[in-house]
Amino acid sequence: MSPPENLGLAIAAYRSGVAEYDAASHADNETADAHARVSYEPPLDLLTDWREPAANFEEALAALELALEEVTSFHCSPMAQAMLTAGVGYLRQPRVRVRHANT
Repeated sequence: MSPPENLGLAIAAYRSGVAEYDAASHADNETADAHARVSYEPPLDLLTDWREPAANFEEALAALELALEEVTSFHCSPMAQAMLTAGVGYLRQPRVRVRHANT
């Protein structure tokens, strides 16, 4: 699997890998670990090492939404969750999206 060329594609690859992993039944931990290595771990590693800014509004929003899901799922800092919720909530507003539609 070649690495995605942009943040949006990397996030989509991660979501697809997680969905594939979650949809499968794993007989044991070894099988689950092997499946993780080929489904969601490659894009997870790419996202973990990502250091470039988002290229546009949609990529920025997708990155923040993914971060919020991770913080919520893994019970990280309640303050970080609240701040991500506030930022994502603002960016999801239709009037904000329209303003940034061509950027």
